[in-house]
Amino acid sequence: GFPLPLFENDTCRILLSRRSAAMPYYFRTVDGDEAFFVHRGSGRFDTEFGPLAYEPGDWIVIPKAVTYRVVPHGADNAFLIVESARELVVPDYGLLGRHAPFDPTVITVPEPCAQPDAEGREHEVVIRHSRTYSSIVYPFDPCDVEGWKGDLFPFKLNIRDWNPILSDDVHLPPTVHQFLANDDVMVCHFLPRPAEGRPGAERVPCYHRNADYDEIALFHGGTFLGFE
Repeated sequence: GFPLPLFENDTCRILLSRRSAAMPYYFRTVDGDEAFFVHRGSGRFDTEFGPLAYEPGDWIVIPKAVTYRVVPHGADNAFLIVESARELVVPDYGLLGRHAPFDPTVITVPEPCAQPDAEGREHEVVIRHSRTYSSIVYPFDPCDVEGWKGDLFPFKLNIRDWNPILSDDVHLPPTVHQFLANDDVMVCHFLPRPAEGRPGAERVPCYHRNADYDEIALFHGGTFLGFE
């Protein structure tokens, strides 16, 4: 089964997955990047760069056209998925520096992992392209990898490693809480933090009006998802 689409437009889809067993196929989407937020469950993502273990609070970011398979450890798993037609990138935090709101060294990148040789076994890869599906079959494990080199890869970040940015004087705009973004999508973490405490501080959220675009905001476990 495929994840359940909840919302979508021409640039983004929000989906829900409750996978209870290992995917019987590998998956690759050429329609865009995917970001999985783990609400419940644990297990691993087998990718063509190596495995990534997951637990509650993890973001698993899968770039476009990367082959992967979800292997849960148990039946109670819940993922919220953001799929964006454009590349999802971590924004430049400017004067805040490279260690805010999270230290880049806490990001987990998959290590190569050779798989046992399964001679004679076929491996199906389901491919999503132009909102349709097709499949190809390999006579080898597509995630059998002994090494890789480059700067485009899946990665993992747990929301517990996120440090909220604070201000005692003014209510900060949503952009300071961005984790992933592009021209169409913004994923923000609104986590518990002290309220603005200085007398006369502006506590009301920033006023804005979207006159040219539709906007959807979805809150999930302290994470805000907005797309236009």
